[in-house]
Amino acid sequence: MSRLTRCREILISEGASRVAMSRGAECVAGYIEYMGDILAIAIYEFKDIGVLAGKILPAIPTNTADMCIEILYSPHGYIAYASSYEELCKSIALKMRKLIKVGRLNQSPSHPQ
Repeated sequence: MSRLTRCREILISEGASRVAMSRGAECVAGYIEYMGDILAIAIYEFKDIGVLAGKILPAIPTNTADMCIEILYSPHGYIAYASSYEELCKSIALKMRKLIKVGRLNQSPSHPQ
């Protein structure tokens, strides 16, 4: 089983209804649907230091074909670090839930925009 397939399985087991990711030149990027919201995700491999980093944020309209750069430089979202894909994907799942919770709190009537 590939690392991406395992990551998809982890995210779906944690509540995502759909996960679409593909490997690009700079990272693995894609989208997650969770509780009706679409989130953008990117996973970066830093092989020289043995670290993986994942960033998840509300889906952003992208004007370029390079989602990896768009996600990396977006000022929004959460970042997770790990030494294995399994550990990273579990951490991304936690951040996925937090991101939706915070987004919904900010949209509530008691928190006007």
